[in-house]
Amino acid sequence: MSNPYVNAPIRARMYSSTVHKVVWLVVVVGSFGLLAPPLFFIAAKKRVVAMYVPALYAVFA
Repeated sequence: MSNPYVNAPIRARMYSSTVHKVVWLVVVVGSFGLLAPPLFFIAAKKRVVAMYVPALYAVFA
């Protein structure tokens, strides 16, 4: 008997179980946490935020 998820679109397989949902959430939140300090640094260089904001974010992240 074949598995109905083998040829299913990736979106259907990604949300098929609670484990997949949790892994997806952790990956998204984790990648945002790693990518945010450079974005804050660029904003600080453009004087949108103060220079201590990216430093504080990096320390607490």
